[in-house]
Amino acid sequence: METSFDFDHYDNPGDPWHKSKNISFTLTDKGADVVISSAIRESYLELPTGKFTQFNSHFDQPENQYLITTVKAIHASGRGGEIEDVVRELGKVEFSWIGDDDLGGWG
Repeated sequence: METSFDFDHYDNPGDPWHKSKNISFTLTDKGADVVISSAIRESYLELPTGKFTQFNSHFDQPENQYLITTVKAIHASGRGGEIEDVVRELGKVEFSWIGDDDLGGWG
């Protein structure tokens, strides 16, 4: 049984690597750990098992579908940019790191 999936998401096709986000989902006994990282930011989020149906519904997937199957469908449809907002709304932020670029420190 597959328990994790990760992929790179580009907000606009052809964007340089530093504008992409790497998104990783790992299933745990409590739900899913979601790590979203870019060149200037890294966030560790938790999506509880009880919120999987709402997550699936947001992305127009069957409510009881296996989460990793939903994540693969999101990746294939190019809707990866929505993941961070949805997980933040339904779950919680465990830790977030922000680089100097994100704060306007590097030009």
